[in-house]
Amino acid sequence: MIDEGCGDAGELRRDLQTRDEDGRARFPMLRGLKVGPMWIRIMANPDGAVIDRIETITVAVDVQVRRATENLGVTAALDPALWFFGRHGCGHCEREGEKVSFGRACDHCVRFSRS
Repeated sequence: MIDEGCGDAGELRRDLQTRDEDGRARFPMLRGLKVGPMWIRIMANPDGAVIDRIETITVAVDVQVRRATENLGVTAALDPALWFFGRHGCGHCEREGEKVSFGRACDHCVRFSRS
């Protein structure tokens, strides 16, 4: 994936868990349940790698994200906004099986960006 800029999300996740012949983790800093998926997502967006089945990679809210949203006072604003958008925007597109523009944020949708 690093050399070619493309790959499969499941294979990447499995690769991050591999060990060398001595039993040492090949990617010790990327093995975690939160950092590994986050790294894969960063490779796709904003870095632009083409990762098949990216939707299978979980989104974990780690302590830094939680701390920043709480300290900035945006937790109350983000929760309902993301819930509403996910329910009435992204949820609608998933049911329809195609991108149905709900707002300007849809212009950045990665799920339906490929034909």
